[in-house]
Amino acid sequence: MRDLSNISGLIGSLGSSSSSSFNLLDYAQIKNGSYGKLMKAYYNEQKSATKANSKTETDKSSNVATDKDTTGLNKVQTEATALKDAATALQDKDLWKNADTEKITKAVKSFVTEYNDVITNSAKVSAKDVTSATNTMKSMTSTMSKALSSIGITVGSDNKLTVDEDKLKSADIKTVKAMFDGAYTYGGQIAEDASSVASAASRNSSLYTSNATLQNALGSIFSDGV
Repeated sequence: MRDLSNISGLIGSLGSSSSSSFNLLDYAQIKNGSYGKLMKAYYNEQKSATKANSKTETDKSSNVATDKDTTGLNKVQTEATALKDAATALQDKDLWKNADTEKITKAVKSFVTEYNDVITNSAKVSAKDVTSATNTMKSMTSTMSKALSSIGITVGSDNKLTVDEDKLKSADIKTVKAMFDGAYTYGGQIAEDASSVASAASRNSSLYTSNATLQNALGSIFSDGV
């Protein structure tokens, strides 16, 4: 497994930086691409582990959704898609080019709302690969909790996010941008995780529907034969 100790140090430094600005080392790491490379390495390790877990769980019959899960799975898929869209919206170049604090704050708050909805609804279904994909997302957020706190976003004991709007607005725009604008920023990776959650929910819902259709067909055959 790749040694990712460097990213822990970087994340720690992000969390220890003041809420209003990066120190010069932090900014240099972002500017020269080190931050993105470290995040990419970390995320690829997480994604590989998730794929392995998902494959194992998908191979198990116990991973098929139960009747009570079907509506919940559809809801998780909808919410996860909405989270992906909210995260993607934070990568809009015009948002950062104009540095409109009000619009950025609104976009971050939308992201947080959708994130919390996924956490809430995914806990209501028993499909194991949905749980695995959601846990990967929670793990990324936990890892980045100090950096998130520096811009006014707190990770609660329930894994949900809360926003201190005043702290977010007063944070250095470069700090906030570094957290959300780009494929290998925190926001970009949550978009990928949300896509995985949505796919897992869709897959499990389809598995249930297929099984239910087969069971109904068999039931009809036996009923007609009586």
